[in-house]
Amino acid sequence: MKSEKEEIISEIEKLKAIVSDVFMLDISDGSRARDFVDARKIYSKILRERGYGYAFIANTIGKNHATIHFYVQNVDYILRFNKNLMIKYTACRDMFFTDLGTLVIEEVNRDTDSYVTIV
Repeated sequence: MKSEKEEIISEIEKLKAIVSDVFMLDISDGSRARDFVDARKIYSKILRERGYGYAFIANTIGKNHATIHFYVQNVDYILRFNKNLMIKYTACRDMFFTDLGTLVIEEVNRDTDSYVTIV
């Protein structure tokens, strides 16, 4: 039987893996490139929805709590206008909150369109 701490660590690692798979990058990387920042914003938003605090989320990816606060505050506005990011957010959220099967990434080279399929 897992302790509460082990369950939290397991949950964090699960979300990191999901976001990394969907965005096809490592969210722990300190890069300031747009894709990396967007991935960290989605990661932070999902953990806030789950009830974790800013400082805790920041510690899991090596950022400051104020950065996480900015991510969470800013991401909803971005999601309204960026359809690709909304698709990725929805895929990450659905996979995290429900134990769905495997994630299959289908890349379509039509300008900047990419599609995520959950099987």
